[in-house]
Amino acid sequence: MGSEATATTPISWVDQFRALHPPESLPQEARAAFSDLLDHRTAIRDYYALFPAERFDEGIEKGDSPKKELIHQIGNTRVRIDAITSGSLVDWGYNQLDPKGFSSLQQMDRDRLIGELDSSTEKLFDASSKANMHGTISLPNGKSSSVGDFLWGAVRHEALHLGMAIKFGDYFGIERPASVKKLYG
Repeated sequence: MGSEATATTPISWVDQFRALHPPESLPQEARAAFSDLLDHRTAIRDYYALFPAERFDEGIEKGDSPKKELIHQIGNTRVRIDAITSGSLVDWGYNQLDPKGFSSLQQMDRDRLIGELDSSTEKLFDASSKANMHGTISLPNGKSSSVGDFLWGAVRHEALHLGMAIKFGDYFGIERPASVKKLYG
């Protein structure tokens, strides 16, 4: 009996993330929210990785492009991280809060932006793991939100970003990856 070679299946991004950041390190109230967020982030990053790099900045309507959408998502995540760590959401406009950071994102190509999406996901996880889910975040309208509700808002917002990726994918004729089909068929 000879030894048989077995193919090694590459570990997916989300499996690597979950191995490095076990859900148990999150407050109980954040675990389901972050699991849902990771499922959406995986689908989004899988989708954008299929887009032709040379067409990533191509607009389809009203100046929308996959690149602009991904920059918006990364910026939105950075705003959420800042709000969770500081207890205050100053403004939703990342380009206004950090013009230098926004400008640097605009110079990145598809693969670097996907890396920034991954990095922002890790930072959001780290901020969430240290946060008091019952603590409050002051909002620009004078109201406040619990950190837990704010995190769930981020999860629901991820569905919008995935919807945009699907819109661009349909426009460019890109088949939906398995991670998208898992969530939405």
